[in-house]
Amino acid sequence: MTPSVHLNLISCRDIFQWLAKEEDDMGMAYQERSAIVYLSQEDMETLGIEDDSAVKLSNHIGSVVVCAKTDKSCQQRFGFMPLSLYVNQLSNYDKGELPDFKQIPATAEPTRQSITPVSDLWNLLVK
Repeated sequence: MTPSVHLNLISCRDIFQWLAKEEDDMGMAYQERSAIVYLSQEDMETLGIEDDSAVKLSNHIGSVVVCAKTDKSCQQRFGFMPLSLYVNQLSNYDKGELPDFKQIPATAEPTRQSITPVSDLWNLLVK
């Protein structure tokens, strides 16, 4: 059975991600800085993964595959993600209301899938 962890995802700003977008728009540098979830050491151990492992984040709204990294300041059952197209795929958005970018419920599980390309997310957005 594949291990999983139920998380509350919190979106955050990242200056390095912003610089990557300014320099590379939606290119590989932006993807590398955006397709990340920061997790506690305990959650990484529960999932049986190490830094830079792929994890699938999913909820009733959508799913994405991102790179997991350990953050010693992160509490168990929380994940931090840079504000981007990746976290948007998991965020609730009702017309006329602001998107919910804080405490987004999601399940994390290790995967052998590749990181979701930012171009795929962009194409979903412009359809």
